Amino acid sequence: MLRVAVLAAAVWVVLAVGLLIVGWLYSRAGLGHVERATASLAPEDVVVGNDLAALKAARNDFGVAHLLGEMPMVRSFEGLPFVGRQLHAVRALNGAAHDVLAVGVHAVERSQDGIAGMKQGGAARVSGMRLIASVAAESRTRVDAIHLGSSHGLVGPLAHAQDRFARRIPKLTKALGDLHEVATGLTSFLDGPRLYLVFAANNNEMRLGSGSFLSASLLSTKHGKLTLFPMQPTAPLKLGPARAARVPMPPDQKELWGWLAPNDEWRNLASSPRFDTTAQLSRRMMQVREGLTVDGVLAIDPVALNGIVGATGPVGVGGRQLSGDALLKYVFIDQYHGVSVFDTQQRARRDALGGIAQEAIGRLDAGHWDTRALVRALRTVGRGRHVLAWSARRDEQRAWHIAGVDGALPDDSLFIGVHNRGGNKLDPFLDVRASVSSHRTATGVRVGVIVQMHNTAPNGLPRYVGGPYPGARNARKGTYQGILAFYIPGDATDLHVSGRDPTVSGGRDGKHRVVAMQVHLDRTKTDTVGLTFALPNRAKNLIIEPSARYPSVRWADGALRWQDTDAQTVRL
Repeated sequence: MLRVAVLAAAVWVVLAVGLLIVGWLYSRAGLGHVERATASLAPEDVVVGNDLAALKAARNDFGVAHLLGEMPMVRSFEGLPFVGRQLHAVRALNGAAHDVLAVGVHAVERSQDGIAGMKQGGAARVSGMRLIASVAAESRTRVDAIHLGSSHGLVGPLAHAQDRFARRIPKLTKALGDLHEVATGLTSFLDGPRLYLVFAANNNEMRLGSGSFLSASLLSTKHGKLTLFPMQPTAPLKLGPARAARVPMPPDQKELWGWLAPNDEWRNLASSPRFDTTAQLSRRMMQVREGLTVDGVLAIDPVALNGIVGATGPVGVGGRQLSGDALLKYVFIDQYHGVSVFDTQQRARRDALGGIAQEAIGRLDAGHWDTRALVRALRTVGRGRHVLAWSARRDEQRAWHIAGVDGALPDDSLFIGVHNRGGNKLDPFLDVRASVSSHRTATGVRVGVIVQMHNTAPNGLPRYVGGPYPGARNARKGTYQGILAFYIPGDATDLHVSGRDPTVSGGRDGKHRVVAMQVHLDRTKTDTVGLTFALPNRAKNLIIEPSARYPSVRWADGALRWQDTDAQTVRL
């Protein structure tokens, strides 16, 4: 009898060990599927939802591993003081991994109905976005309910795995919460009725953080229907001194940029890179000039439109169907061949940006777009400040903020921009490179920034592009004139400028300190400016903000190289 009992116990142990080994193999396979999926899947692939085979396989593998851990011969060992804790933790981890993956796959599959509604347009578009918000909220609730149990007494590798998993759960719940808020705000925006002021910002004549607002229109949304009215040039829309006096500027911006009259001259609205204040100023200008109160403000530039066109198909401009680099070249240069700088009516007729925007928005409204390409484009251009948005409504503004298109500058950020003051269109030919360095001192951190600007303007440019603009002081053909501006954290001290006359303008804009100086570069010439400043000891990172320039600014931090198509965090 004893031998039978011992034999049965031995078989029980062997089976338990076998199940644990098989469960471990399934867990390992699941982890491999997750790693392969996360290495190859882009966010747009997840949104489209037709490339989820690896994640589904991982879900199934972890599900099997969890099921094997639930077998009686395995769970019977959980009563043991040390081994039991390890087994319980493994079972909890496998179950949590299965649940998270199940939530993700289910959410993506359900969201496809929402994407389909977005393409249908009208009320279906609103319902589709509302469904995505609902799926995000439901998924967050399910993830919040996942518990891993105690980490006390676990062996090193298992404790490490549980810790990694536990640290990722809050990030996932935050991401789902953010998605819920963005989708809720977009539902409000699409359902409307809303009226947004829309600026076409052209990067061939830069301001700070965006192109110059050379054209404007109104975008209406109602029950999912998008209507962009014809673009109008902003040059004839100046308010004039009397009406501009009724549009107060924030005191800091008035002191710093008031001489450019951004509350009168629409083309100088983006004198500050802080789109949140720029948008509110333009809203007040609309109220005074037109007696019209808009719900929000959008700015979109050729780079963003080109991204949308990549998803909707080539647009007809200049008698050709264009997209990609050919479209940008047409917008930046070719459309101005034969245009007189003195003929504003001809200029307005020849400005293609407004027409491109109308055609692209029309195709979006009709649902004629490739989902993967559109998500990829919006993700890219939003990060680079090529699309900016502000709303007077809290839920919509929250959506723009989470999406990263609100144009606000984080407190611990560094921004550089070059404001074109020559009236020409030479910014695509101004090569801008920058480097940042830092070292710790006894009292804080010393930061150095070097900016090099090189004028690459070729011969043969249309006068409307290469200049000189009538009345521009000291202007010559192909000469770039502008303002180089540094926005640095507000707690910076001990500022020093090199490579430039020490007489520079400066002040504060919101929470940032600003140092600005004149730029005058003839064709083929180079100018280099350096700025150093001190930050307190508590400063750990510096966020380098994108400039929205095209071509983008090329940055360096030691061996690290990047283009400012996205914000970059550097360690101090």
